[in-house]
Amino acid sequence: MDPAKSKILNEYHLALFRLTGIVTDYINCNNETFSVCPPADCNPLCRLIREHPEGYEACNRSTYENLAICRKERRSHCYRCHAGLIDIIVPLFSGSKYLGSLTTGQVFDCPPTSEKFHEFLRTHRYLKQSEAELRQLFFNIRVYTVEQLSALVNLLEIFGNYVIETENKLKFLESVNEKQQIQAARSYMELHCASQLSIGLVANQVSLSESHFCHLFKQETGTSPIQYLNRIRISRAMELLRNTDKSITEIALECGFCNLTHFNRMFRKFANDTPRNYRKKQKK
Repeated sequence: MDPAKSKILNEYHLALFRLTGIVTDYINCNNETFSVCPPADCNPLCRLIREHPEGYEACNRSTYENLAICRKERRSHCYRCHAGLIDIIVPLFSGSKYLGSLTTGQVFDCPPTSEKFHEFLRTHRYLKQSEAELRQLFFNIRVYTVEQLSALVNLLEIFGNYVIETENKLKFLESVNEKQQIQAARSYMELHCASQLSIGLVANQVSLSESHFCHLFKQETGTSPIQYLNRIRISRAMELLRNTDKSITEIALECGFCNLTHFNRMFRKFANDTPRNYRKKQKK
């Protein structure tokens, strides 16, 4: 998860938790859960269930089954989990792209009863706590009316839209910044084309890794950095061949080529001629 998004989610969770006592989590597009809330904030009964392998598996199965429904139908989903609690999933889409989902819940939609508690005990026999302890946890779970659950869904959807807008803005700003970095790299290569430049050195000048720099450069210019650099050097060599009497070897070295063989090969590639023939044609 990117740091900016993580900070936003943590701030949102903290505000919602302080207001309602309800936790929020984020599941990315690969179904990986990023726990936004600290473990201590979770529903104590849910925390006990998830600490047991059987309960952990049941929780995940319930979540991912309903997550698939949300993602397919592109809408928020309010459902009853395997423990009888109400959970909410709000999928996040940017156009047709699925970004992940926000989850919340761990509440009841009606007051708990002794009958429901004993049903819970029957289906969760693996819990080792005493009946009295489990009863206290069960009956302390928050109760939300249908209207309150609907409002919670709306609140989460509003926040989800904010996350999407923020994500799109960050991508746009990153794109602008990357374009500026590539422009800076092009200017640097044009100014220092006579030097013994390496692609790693140029990438370092604009604070990018070499692989990421090469990818962005090709995306922005349609050519690789080394091809761009060689084109600049050959263009400079053509100018010197036209306007000076310097030897071809001198021109090759002055334009950043370490040997004449490489210079001749690059010149033929870009000018479709040899340096000597090009100079002769320009002198006529």
